[in-house]
Amino acid sequence: NMAFIVEFMDFPRRRVMNVVGWAGPSREFYWYLSTLEHWAQLNGAKEIRGYGPERAMRHARHFGFEEIYRVYRKELGKDMPC
Repeated sequence: NMAFIVEFMDFPRRRVMNVVGWAGPSREFYWYLSTLEHWAQLNGAKEIRGYGPERAMRHARHFGFEEIYRVYRKELGKDMPC
């Protein structure tokens, strides 16, 4: 079994389903992908996006995903100049 956490993001010209996270055996991802795609389309999405560590991107490439940007962060409150 697998679990997905998703959100829908509305842009001016398209609706996107963003996969925030997923859990389960990687080998089962393929079996759930078509259901996920169908559900996204039923909800008006034109594409699916997701983010995660590099190993997740390597896995996602096998299923037709492509890297479009990288996410970066900065923790606030540490080593901040006054």
